[in-house]
Amino acid sequence: MTARIDGNTDYNAPYDVGTESTDGPAANQAAAEKSQTASATEAQQESVATSAGAPSGPPAFTPDEVSAKSMFQWKYSGPGPGGGQGGGGGQSGGSTQQTGGAQQTAGPSAGGSKFQSRIDDLEDAARQNDIKKMQALIKSGVDVNAIGSDGKTALMAAAEMGTTDAMKLLLGSGARVDETTADGKTALMAAANTNQSDSIDLLLQNKANVNSTDKAGNTAVMIAAGRNNTDAIQSLAAGKADLNHQNGERKTALILAAENGNNDAVEALAKAGADPTIQDKNKNTALMTLIQQAHDKEQQTGQRVKPDRTAVKALINASKPADLDVKDKDNKTAMMRAAAFGDKDVVVALAEAKADPDIQDANGRTAIMDLLGRSPATGSPTLSQADTLSASEAKTLVAASHKPDLQDKNGRTALMEAANQGHYDMAVALVQSHRVDVDKQDHNGRTALMELGRSQPATGNDPLPAAKSLIDASKNLNLKDKNGTTALIQMSQGVDDDFSDVVKELNKKGADLNAQDKYGKTALMYAASHGNKWTTRYLLDQDFKDAGHAGLRKADPSVKDKQGETALSLTQKQLANPQGLSDEDKNRLNAIIDMLKAAPIPPHSAPPQHKNSTQQDWKP
Repeated sequence: MTARIDGNTDYNAPYDVGTESTDGPAANQAAAEKSQTASATEAQQESVATSAGAPSGPPAFTPDEVSAKSMFQWKYSGPGPGGGQGGGGGQSGGSTQQTGGAQQTAGPSAGGSKFQSRIDDLEDAARQNDIKKMQALIKSGVDVNAIGSDGKTALMAAAEMGTTDAMKLLLGSGARVDETTADGKTALMAAANTNQSDSIDLLLQNKANVNSTDKAGNTAVMIAAGRNNTDAIQSLAAGKADLNHQNGERKTALILAAENGNNDAVEALAKAGADPTIQDKNKNTALMTLIQQAHDKEQQTGQRVKPDRTAVKALINASKPADLDVKDKDNKTAMMRAAAFGDKDVVVALAEAKADPDIQDANGRTAIMDLLGRSPATGSPTLSQADTLSASEAKTLVAASHKPDLQDKNGRTALMEAANQGHYDMAVALVQSHRVDVDKQDHNGRTALMELGRSQPATGNDPLPAAKSLIDASKNLNLKDKNGTTALIQMSQGVDDDFSDVVKELNKKGADLNAQDKYGKTALMYAASHGNKWTTRYLLDQDFKDAGHAGLRKADPSVKDKQGETALSLTQKQLANPQGLSDEDKNRLNAIIDMLKAAPIPPHSAPPQHKNSTQQDWKP
């Protein structure tokens, strides 16, 4: 991803302080010159005419104008008194004008390519720390503040390369420490961009303005943050840089570091005292931005990307608990944003830092609901083990919540979301907190136990402990949703007998085995026709694969649905239409048919009265 710290400047590209000329201060003696060449006068008039009616601030120049202006800043007639350095007494044959509060220097127009070459030679020598060549060029009259063909001064070139001897020579020869390029960049910014801490220290010793801003409102420390230049950040912080300055988009150095995924810079700035609670124009904090950056990168690469844990901790530790709950323009907290992206580590870390997990958005959703209800990644039927909450993480979130049984606008609770998405440890932790009602129904009439039957257990993620917790805590196992589905009916529709052990448990605890949904279908009908042989066995208490009887109650295989079908007839029809059935599927169906044929029809009597076996239709 291309990193940017403002809308116009690419800070992943080689540092470019502008190809346009800058309005730096002119030599003080220019106004005292007794005569000017015709070409200089003409150039001044043209410059004045060009700037008339233009916006305030440095005007834009074409490449030819840049070259011409750079040429004007070199003294053709040779060194004057005092060696003709910088803005000293040797500058002659030129004129100055004031534009937008800055001075521009004009000079001879003849032989531009020769003059420009000399200026570029000084810049190149400064980069290479070629002191002898620099001394010769300066002695010959090259202005140390002249703009090279790349838009930089020699001091900027030396600063970005870290050639401090060259910098000392230039500063001693009159180089202006805060000279700017057309877009407002300074030598200090050039050094910050390339992480040249020695250059930064030298410039600050020479009174460089550490908080000078470019046209986008960025300071040197913000540029360093955008490039993950921690040495530069430390030097600038030591030089009293304003770490909380906001640019035109209200972003700080910390936000810019987070925006670019520069975790080292985030840590360095947080350690140096940058305020992590400041919000940009979209009300994003640095932590929100860091979370978003990881998600954006994940979307671009198609691979799981999580925010750097150390950087997250640094931002959290630098914040007060109340500051962690500030909201963005969409009324979401950092915890909510992390939850929506499935960043459970961030959610848990925020909960440990006393951020409030019970804040609800416009739809009544909390961060915990969003984290638990997040669907698996595209193409995956289940959450990965890495994305599933562990028992310890679940306990942390439950302990942090003062209202774990909140419902959103659709009647959904955290417990329902945990059961539905396979966060079984979280479901257990919520039930064991004794602060949730396991029989709450959402707007579709579904309970957490029904939702567990709709989940898709990942390999090694056993739903039975969570199911037992829900069954034991339930006061009514026979609640129905708007389709008349009970928990037992829902479990019987599982794929490949996923919930056969749960069905066995429900049978033991007195669930109505013959309850019918709005289509008249029973749990046995669904289990048999879906090829769930173990589920069928536990509903009939039939011997299967020499497993013997389980001592369970027996469902009635003679019950008919609204179409007059029984469990046996439905299974036979399924086998008679073998399209898409594997040989294994056919074998399972045949085994189930044998069990159904052998099953006795029990006396028609009410199910045993158990504390949680009362049948009740769903009422919206």
